[in-house]
Amino acid sequence: MPEGAVALAHHTEGFNQAFRYGQRAYGLQYHCELTEEMLDDWLHEPALKKEFLDVYGREAYERTERDAVDLFPTYAEPTTAHGRFGGLLLTCIEQ
Repeated sequence: MPEGAVALAHHTEGFNQAFRYGQRAYGLQYHCELTEEMLDDWLHEPALKKEFLDVYGREAYERTERDAVDLFPTYAEPTTAHGRFGGLLLTCIEQ
């Protein structure tokens, strides 16, 4: 992260996921555009499922599949930091 940047989101394992630098520059390392349909594709479309398994392993796949119903509202909820930022992005794109 650049010196002087403000952390906005992080992974549960501590990895930086989003930051703001100055008043108008943002850095993102997660999929704020994620939709329920995209998550379903990532988990069940054969080629994407294989890629997920190859990269993250079966344990992570099974955990994500099990927790997807509970996790997805976190992505969609506009009151979370990344949800607010995703909403800001959509607002900017629509204008």
